[in-house]
Amino acid sequence: MKEEMIKVLAVPPREKPYEMEIPNTRKAMEEIVQGDVEAYEFNDCVLVRKRNGSKDGSLPYRKIPIYDSNIVYGTYFLCNASNAFPPRFTGLTSLSSKQIEIYTKNGGIPLKYQKDKTNFREPER
Repeated sequence: MKEEMIKVLAVPPREKPYEMEIPNTRKAMEEIVQGDVEAYEFNDCVLVRKRNGSKDGSLPYRKIPIYDSNIVYGTYFLCNASNAFPPRFTGLTSLSSKQIEIYTKNGGIPLKYQKDKTNFREPER
């Protein structure tokens, strides 16, 4: 059953990640990322970002290995998925309280990348 509202962790450029509850609709997701959305499934969560963010002037923000790029541009958010990849935006679900705590502490970086099972951490400054 589709959750009407989902808890996500929004990760805006140059700001701390924060928890928010959003309607489980594509339109609400597009408002957060400020454009058309695409999703990438990791072992531990789903990252939803703006499609083609590098081509529209969005700020490069995080280096996270994903299929087509190593850079995430603009705001993205983390959530879960209840169905098999690729998430169809109807199977997205809330993060648990524990996931929100962990991702907030590590700056909104997914812990494991599904393809090669490598842990990624925010680079030390």
